[in-house]
Amino acid sequence: MANSALLDQLDSVLAHYRNTHDDVEDVVWEVMDELKWMLVENDSFRLAVSNALSCAIANSYGWPESPLHTAQHSASLWIWREKEAVDFFTFFIAFLVNIPTPQSSVLFYMCLYGLFHQNPAASELFCQGEGLQWSHRFIRARGRFMDSAASWSLECQAVWRKAMGEQSWQRFAIPANGFESYNQFFTRELRDPIQQDSDEESHYIAPCDGIVNVVNQNLGPFSQLGTKFETSLDVTTLLYGSEHSEAFYGGTATSTVLLPTDYHHIHAPISGTIVESRLVGCDSGVVFGMSGQFERFYNDGNVGGYKTHYGAFGVYHRYYIIIENPVYGKVALIAIGLDDVNSIVFKDHGCTQSLADDPPFPVGSTVQAGQKLACFQYGGSTVLTLFQQGVYPAIRVKQGASLGALSPI
Repeated sequence: MANSALLDQLDSVLAHYRNTHDDVEDVVWEVMDELKWMLVENDSFRLAVSNALSCAIANSYGWPESPLHTAQHSASLWIWREKEAVDFFTFFIAFLVNIPTPQSSVLFYMCLYGLFHQNPAASELFCQGEGLQWSHRFIRARGRFMDSAASWSLECQAVWRKAMGEQSWQRFAIPANGFESYNQFFTRELRDPIQQDSDEESHYIAPCDGIVNVVNQNLGPFSQLGTKFETSLDVTTLLYGSEHSEAFYGGTATSTVLLPTDYHHIHAPISGTIVESRLVGCDSGVVFGMSGQFERFYNDGNVGGYKTHYGAFGVYHRYYIIIENPVYGKVALIAIGLDDVNSIVFKDHGCTQSLADDPPFPVGSTVQAGQKLACFQYGGSTVLTLFQQGVYPAIRVKQGASLGALSPI
């Protein structure tokens, strides 16, 4: 009887969202049908969900703001330990068809991170077995939604245009009839070709837009090495045990964190020959974009920002390419897809390849500084660039050079 009542509740929630989002493809909803029956028919899974919810605790910042604004969920905070199976289901169905805005894009992530905070029961739920496999199917379904027309509207476009400002908006090539999906907006092209600041071969070309952080020049092989920025890097893990890892010991790394308003294409930082190219984390063993260890990443204070522990990026989906220049040695570029969908898509001779395909830059091929390599679809994004010892010890500038744009107070 209890399961019958739960089934009625979940069917009601699913029907409500399908009615209010009637332009979403049927195939996208299948992952929620799966979760519905897992909660109703699988006693052990339902108990695991209950344990994860009851064991949830607030972090030092308190409970996150609620991402849901309905009659049933009107509270300003999302307090996991007060939730039940139907709330758990409602959270993920709302997450599935959420269209990110500048104001709300992080709310679902903060709630998700909050469930994992010092909560081993949540780790057991999502980092193994049925929960892990379902999370992978959820990510794929959300990616399909973000590729569909249901993920975008002219109203949504107006919101992002206002948030970005007219000058930034006009930097991009805008389709005459507007974008057709959120991912088309997210991967928008520039209106005019990029003019490199310097033609000198000795200059490191910024691989993407974003906020740059120079990590200390003492990269290590296996140990997590602390730096003055409270960060750490595990080069061998980041490069998936590559035979070229040792080349970067003692070297320097830069991190560029991309924001939703940034240009999300990735370009070669230097000219040279490809000596290795690899996709990491393409199998089904992922949880919300990570190859396990989601809870360790969050509980260690890693939220993808300026002081993130970069060694933890080794558990994320990522693509790396190692370029060898005859003068400046080896340079590794690591594109890291964060958060839920985090697709890395390659652009090569007009072809688009997804994360599941082989990378299109074989060993022995050459690239030119500034050449477009790939782009990020929806999901937070970071690019790490590694240099050999002494090649790029710090950012040096000349008086009068621009150090970035200011924002009014």
